[in-house]
Amino acid sequence: MITHEEVKLLVEKNPNDMKLVKLFKLRGVPTTVILNKNQEEIARVIGTLDLTDEKIINWLKSRM
Repeated sequence: MITHEEVKLLVEKNPNDMKLVKLFKLRGVPTTVILNKNQEEIARVIGTLDLTDEKIINWLKSRM
């Protein structure tokens, strides 16, 4: 399990601002952008992502 202390979530407070859309050059919704410790993009998933899936959790842990 990955705890919330290990994951930083960025959420657009005002969707009309589009700051995150511009920052990450998002093209689809929902989009999950995964950054490493240096805040470099290491993965991008356009569409849904099950963050409770053990395969996803293990993959994330291996890159932290």
